[in-house]
Amino acid sequence: MCPNCQSNNTQNRGSRRGIKRYFCKDFKTSFISKRRPKQLQSSIFKEYFLQRQTLQ
Repeated sequence: MCPNCQSNNTQNRGSRRGIKRYFCKDFKTSFISKRRPKQLQSSIFKEYFLQRQTLQ
């Protein structure tokens, strides 16, 4: 989803330094995906795994 126009009309443009790049066909700009901080990612995984439920 494009952060500028909220459109789903995007195209994958490869990756750069391990971060995926996308191109919005409606807004005609490229953008990168946002990464979650490692600490947040591990806490989400632990909460899901230990409680065996999905997060909303």
